[in-house]
Amino acid sequence: GVGRERQLDPALLRVAPEVARYFTRRALLPRQQQRADPDGSLLVTTQIGHINQLIPMVRYWLPHVRIVQPTAWHQALLDNLRQTLAQWEPQTAGAGR
Repeated sequence: GVGRERQLDPALLRVAPEVARYFTRRALLPRQQQRADPDGSLLVTTQIGHINQLIPMVRYWLPHVRIVQPTAWHQALLDNLRQTLAQWEPQTAGAGR
């Protein structure tokens, strides 16, 4: 309803050292907070209203950004990528669609 705050779900991401500077320079995610680890990677927390707010951003930064939590979102991303790859694979001869 009007004026009702949408529930936000916390998400935890691992950002590889190669792209960490882009996430420390400015927040790329809602309510972003990050912690740098000794290997140069970041552990990033964010608050997301819907998984579809997160997936396109993570896909953009692949393979350097990984969803750590929630694991269901990581799995959803993997399923999404597998579907995309399946669409790109050449169809085997005689396979009915």
